[in-house]
Amino acid sequence: QGGDRRSDRIEVHAAEIKALIAASPDITLEEIAAHLKQVHDETFVVSTIWRCLDRHGMTFKKNSTRQRARARRRGGGSTSVARRAA
Repeated sequence: QGGDRRSDRIEVHAAEIKALIAASPDITLEEIAAHLKQVHDETFVVSTIWRCLDRHGMTFKKNSTRQRARARRRGGGSTSVARRAA
């Protein structure tokens, strides 16, 4: 009953998508879609690419490399509150 009958279209490109991610780990899903459109003239929405990656166990988790891009805290000093002697 039912089931996925269209994923084979993206699965043809799964190895190439994995290679793109290996070459550039910070590539976005939109960039992958643009690459597939330019090279193969195939149009895929971002959710289709995401489901393909999910089927192959590839997820994008936060790690120390991605955390470097966040904004710095104000002041940049220590996080503890300094108290003056009265």
